[in-house]
Amino acid sequence: MVQALPDALLGPFAYATDLIEFLVVHNQPEQARLLINRVMTLEPKQRAAFDEGRRLAQDGVRSRPRWHTPETLGWTSATLGLA
Repeated sequence: MVQALPDALLGPFAYATDLIEFLVVHNQPEQARLLINRVMTLEPKQRAAFDEGRRLAQDGVRSRPRWHTPETLGWTSATLGLA
């Protein structure tokens, strides 16, 4: 599935986080990890925001960062135990 997604859905303000949550809910964590890797490949400038989102989750921030922001992807990946 991950390879079939158009790049337009995976930008920093698009739907990658929604798709990752969908994959996890449907017991596809490996596909979710592949999707995270694909987003990082497409959007290497977002790495700092991804890392910041992961840091927020690891620091115990329970509420997701503002939706459809680059930090959300990192927060979600850490919260769901994907990376």
